[in-house]
Amino acid sequence: MLAYIWLNPTSPFNEYDSKVLDYIFRFTVRQDKGPKSSFAPGVVYLTITDRYYQNSPGSILNRSDLAALNNELAGLAPEAVAYDLIFAQPYAPDSDAAFEASLKNLGCVYLPVGSSVEASDSDLEPIALGKSSAFKPFIPENSIGTPHQEGSGRPFHAVKTVFQYPPFAKAAHGSGDISAPADPDAIHRHLFMVIKHGTRFQPSLSLSVFLGWAGIDFDDITIHWGRHIHIPSDKSSRLSHDVNIPIDNSGRTFIPFVGAMGEDFSQISLTDFFTYIKDPAMRGNFLELFEGNFIFVAETAVGISDLGTTPLQKEVPLVIIHASMLNALLSNTFYTKWLPRDAAAAILGFALIMAAGACFYSLAGLFGSTLVCFLSIPAVTLFQFNQFCLVPVATLSGSCLTIFLVLVITIEVITSRERAFIQSAFVKYVPEKVVKQILADPMSVRLGGHEMDLSVMFTDIENFTNISEESPPADLVTQINEYFTEMTKIIHDHGGIIDKYQGDAIMAEFGIPFPSGNHADQAVSTALDMQERLKELRQTWVDRNRPPFTCRIGINSGKMVVGNMGSDKVFDYTVMGDGVNLSSRLEGVNKKYGTRLLISQATYDLLSKQVFKTRIVDVIKVKGKNQAVRVYEVYGYSKQGEDTPKDRYARIYENAFLHYLDKDFLTAAEGFKQALAIFPEDPAACQLLERIEKINYNALDKNWDGSVTLKEK
Repeated sequence: MLAYIWLNPTSPFNEYDSKVLDYIFRFTVRQDKGPKSSFAPGVVYLTITDRYYQNSPGSILNRSDLAALNNELAGLAPEAVAYDLIFAQPYAPDSDAAFEASLKNLGCVYLPVGSSVEASDSDLEPIALGKSSAFKPFIPENSIGTPHQEGSGRPFHAVKTVFQYPPFAKAAHGSGDISAPADPDAIHRHLFMVIKHGTRFQPSLSLSVFLGWAGIDFDDITIHWGRHIHIPSDKSSRLSHDVNIPIDNSGRTFIPFVGAMGEDFSQISLTDFFTYIKDPAMRGNFLELFEGNFIFVAETAVGISDLGTTPLQKEVPLVIIHASMLNALLSNTFYTKWLPRDAAAAILGFALIMAAGACFYSLAGLFGSTLVCFLSIPAVTLFQFNQFCLVPVATLSGSCLTIFLVLVITIEVITSRERAFIQSAFVKYVPEKVVKQILADPMSVRLGGHEMDLSVMFTDIENFTNISEESPPADLVTQINEYFTEMTKIIHDHGGIIDKYQGDAIMAEFGIPFPSGNHADQAVSTALDMQERLKELRQTWVDRNRPPFTCRIGINSGKMVVGNMGSDKVFDYTVMGDGVNLSSRLEGVNKKYGTRLLISQATYDLLSKQVFKTRIVDVIKVKGKNQAVRVYEVYGYSKQGEDTPKDRYARIYENAFLHYLDKDFLTAAEGFKQALAIFPEDPAACQLLERIEKINYNALDKNWDGSVTLKEK
């Protein structure tokens, strides 16, 4: 878009810009912020209406009536009278003679020519059309010439022209071209200020009338192609300052219409003129209307061919174009247009603003900056329009939209790469639903550490060292990979993430990277399902003559530091803290108590008690820590109405352990013995009985908490 505008040698405006500007033009005129009519001198329409033709013999325009009009106007001293009519052929000798004489009598009449124009590099003289071709064309010398030129232009050439009947053309004070081709959408917005006739130029009717009034020779003006037509002021002219008419590369200018016809300038019909001119009482009114003003004589009757559409009005006599243009010249009121470089600079500015909004790959920032740009376009357009400057609003809006779409695509491409990176980094240890959450909000996974509530699980294969020594390496690798695959799937299914594999151990977390209100339940459910699946795998491995794996699991919950830990080159997404160490210790403590799944008090407090079967095992102090921790075994899911030997054992054991903590050692010992009656070789009950036997009741410390200090990790 920028390249197109920079390389377009004429204009950044297109058809859509014109349509939008039509609406704005109508709005400004209704708000009385458009061009104003010039009052001294002013413009007056003298119209030939249906009433005239109804009263005229043969319903024709009688040149004797026009002769009478000219003679009457001679006594009202207008500045100039411009006919928007072409008298291309003789009519009746007496009428023609009277009309010719009246032109000379009035002395300030401009009779136009009408041309068919086209962009051409040929300097051939235009072809005369119609019956005017039977006469040698004549244009007054003051209305055709060779003005100065600056720059390179592409003026339009008259290829076919309808000329005035030569006797009339010679009697007239001047001439001008009334060619007013419409824009491609058939709306008249522009007027050629000069048209090339052969090797010379002819001004438009309005420019010719203005130059005649100002006393400026046509050859003294300068055409700066693509910029303006410069009309210099000098001591001998009526101009107090130079006049510059903005033009494009072909000599066209935007027509500054004052309003709809009938609302722009004073108007009187030819019929009313003849009715009231003889009334002495109306003489003063006529002098006020015509004296020192510019009169445009034109047909407005129904059925005339000289009709067109303007931005303000449909099917309007096109004399409004020439009247409006003359008014602009008299009041020095013109609309300039943005140059290609202006539009390109604005678009570049929009691009920078929108790019700034998108620099953090944020669609919200891009939408905000784009909204600012889009809202600024109508504001700037209205402001510039009130300053009589036209802005290519559709081009700017389309460019903003294009830039927006390009940036959206760019952001999507960049973020898709980031998503691919995140997915490749996380997909091996993050469940699919968590990956999707990360992809939806990558910034939520912050670099560095931050504290979160979560549950950590450690698993380890029992007696793996001996198994690895006795198994062929290839078979062991296959089996351990099968084990990891099945266990990982269960962890992911429950919303956990794999932190790392350490030899035969697995470290997993629940409740990260996004908070979870039930991370303890997730972790414990995962552990139970892992044990259940491992039971099935053991049977498969036995059938294949492979050693059966048994794993121990420890789980702890609480606040821990989560984040990407390591160097700026290599880092892991992991967790740190005492809570992590405790979960690792609990995995090893299983060996001491003959259990498969131990959880801490913190995890137990967060559990949904009605979902799981648990029992307290002991109060321990892990190596290196002085704080005692209650540990619990989770041995299954609760089922309504179920009462297994393990359930009875757990109730008896837990009741005995509570007596133990209350220092009721005799009752506690009896309870542990009852538990052993159900499971005779239970290590936990055996150890508690042995511990009770060694207690010196009399020397028991008042701070005794029933805990046992573990000397091994």
